[in-house]
Amino acid sequence: MSDQHEHTRALGISFNAADFHTLNYYARKHEMPVREFIEWMVRCYVKSMRAEEQKRAK
Repeated sequence: MSDQHEHTRALGISFNAADFHTLNYYARKHEMPVREFIEWMVRCYVKSMRAEEQKRAK
């Protein structure tokens, strides 16, 4: 059994119609389904926050 877990639904997020329209636009621009785009966007955000924390720790 692997120590890595795949979380299929970690956050319950809802968007209004205007937010979804914007997310859909950027998802199409990146040629990704909206759900995958949101997951990718969150991973990028978390990665950048970790980098910022490491910079502050030095």
